[in-house]
Amino acid sequence: MAKMEQNSGARADSSSRRPWGKAGGVLALLVIAVALMRYLLPADSARLDLSLPWNPREFHTLNAARYARLIAERTDGRVKIVVHPAAVLGIKGPGSLGAVERGAVAMVEMAAFQQSGEEPLFGLDSLPFLVRNRRELRLLLDSMRPLIEQRLARRGLALIYMVPWPAQNIFADRPLRRLEDFRGLRVRTLDANTTRLARALAMAPMQLASADVVPALASGALDAVMTSTTTAAAQQYWQFLCCIHRTNHGWVTNYLVVRRRALQSLSPEDRTLLFRLGQSLEEEFWAASRRDDAEKRRLLIARGMRDIPLSAPLRQQLEARARPLWHDFANRVPQARPLIDDFLLETGRQPLGRAEEDA
Repeated sequence: MAKMEQNSGARADSSSRRPWGKAGGVLALLVIAVALMRYLLPADSARLDLSLPWNPREFHTLNAARYARLIAERTDGRVKIVVHPAAVLGIKGPGSLGAVERGAVAMVEMAAFQQSGEEPLFGLDSLPFLVRNRRELRLLLDSMRPLIEQRLARRGLALIYMVPWPAQNIFADRPLRRLEDFRGLRVRTLDANTTRLARALAMAPMQLASADVVPALASGALDAVMTSTTTAAAQQYWQFLCCIHRTNHGWVTNYLVVRRRALQSLSPEDRTLLFRLGQSLEEEFWAASRRDDAEKRRLLIARGMRDIPLSAPLRQQLEARARPLWHDFANRVPQARPLIDDFLLETGRQPLGRAEEDA
């Protein structure tokens, strides 16, 4: 016991002679750790926060996560993109463009049509019945890309990639085989374009956010819904509706966008990689969209919904009803007129004449 007390006293005396005691040892370790981190991490390492409104399982979110992983791998950790799904940063779909422009976040993925209030041209590909399939959508987006990039550059932003959702269809509680069958149907629409289309078809449109659709269906307030197979499956439309009409009447394209000031700390090589990798992945991400559409359609049919084919005469009638909406858009957004005319010619249709000529 005496020996232990003596040793204890000796330790106490020696520690009292050190000016910082144990605290000094801890501080020294921290200094060494920080120095090591600075040595091990690249000086130009950067974190880029990416906000998306889609849920974590949505294929768009999975695409973004793959892109982020590849960026981290190919920059050896110098660039880290942190994906924030489900609007957890408080940035909802329609506010995405403003949020990234203000610098609230470095990157966003946004549905282009939701930004058309600020950038009207971004709503071009969602015009009803203008684009009939994915090949035509690619053709239109390729022609739009320089103007899209120009509009974004004015806001201090840059485009990384563009990927569409599956096409919009009409899900209804009855088969729609003739133009007259659309009359009076209470239909959910998602934007001004689809609302105008519904009115042109003598339907009764209700413009609703996606979250409000199921309550409206459950209460009996809707007879039909305009949306994609992705949303129809997620919201289990087989509980309320019976029929899928593959109208492909509208397309929604997502843009992945970055704020240029957020890239200032990156090396020129890493900045170039950010854009080149995004564009190189577009084809793979478009394939993910096609797979999602096919998988969700199979699920809807397996749950008892019927796929109602559109006859060629009915499709022609629907397009004829939509064509005045293309004129309206071209009048409101003059830069869109040459794009629409060239696109119509390339897809074997008449370009826009005067509105009365199409009537």
